[in-house]
Amino acid sequence: MRKVIFAALAAVFAVSAAAQTQKAPEKKSVAVVKISPTEAVRKMAESRGEGLSLEAVAQALEADVSSALQNARKFEVLTRSDLPEAMKEADFGDSGNSAGGAVRNFKGADYILTVKINDFQDYVKTADFKLIGKSAQKRLLRMGAVANIIDARTGAIAESANISVSESEISERDAGVRESSKLDRRLLAELSKSLAAKIAARATEVAFPAKVVAKTGSLVTVNRGDGTDIAVGDVYEVYASSGDLIDPDTGENLGSEEVPVGRVEITAVRPKFSLSRAVKDNGIARGHVLRKVEAGGEARESE
Repeated sequence: MRKVIFAALAAVFAVSAAAQTQKAPEKKSVAVVKISPTEAVRKMAESRGEGLSLEAVAQALEADVSSALQNARKFEVLTRSDLPEAMKEADFGDSGNSAGGAVRNFKGADYILTVKINDFQDYVKTADFKLIGKSAQKRLLRMGAVANIIDARTGAIAESANISVSESEISERDAGVRESSKLDRRLLAELSKSLAAKIAARATEVAFPAKVVAKTGSLVTVNRGDGTDIAVGDVYEVYASSGDLIDPDTGENLGSEEVPVGRVEITAVRPKFSLSRAVKDNGIARGHVLRKVEAGGEARESE
């Protein structure tokens, strides 16, 4: 009996030791370069008296993008202070994709993220109610940017996305009283964080597409949680991979073919994962890739 107990304990300790020595998967690294508006957007904002608002939100966006990428728990994020001098203030062009030698010669990251603000609107509309001595003001902020995720090994753009967000606020005050600057700062901060979250989500989708981590009946668990763009009600197409396609003549890896095997709808978002319900299931299994179904009904493609 003692021999059996000792053998069982030895097996437990062996499994425990193996689990402790097993290395966690390495994170991919992404470098976030200077974020700035295009020259056309800068001039337009200045001509409308919106230059200070644009400058404030551009400065906040760089820090918010880095923070959103870190919250995804998938990346080692390199900020401008971590980059070589040639890239710290590099201008990647109004489209954000003129990488040049700075990218091709940079070996410190797997991906380089460039962001150019290509739209900024700050609308204020006021309605005065003189009989009661009050006025109501609606402020609408809108910002758009082109985000390019560049493969640092080749300098090629892995994905280019045009992303836009808006924030609005309706306030009531005594007639003739100016709006508080605190409201200005809060609305600009919300605009920056909203855009940063969407940019980080697209970068994460490129480097680490959402995957099935578990399935029990129609309950499908996905490796996306808080801090990503996943939300209750989102619908994802599920794909199985055919495996690497290797050219028989050259040995080159041609990528893989994806076969649709089902569709899921997100029902709950937790800190580190999300729960979904399979609405169509033709063999959904652990490891299968998820692509978000856009408003038009098509799943977003990823290279």
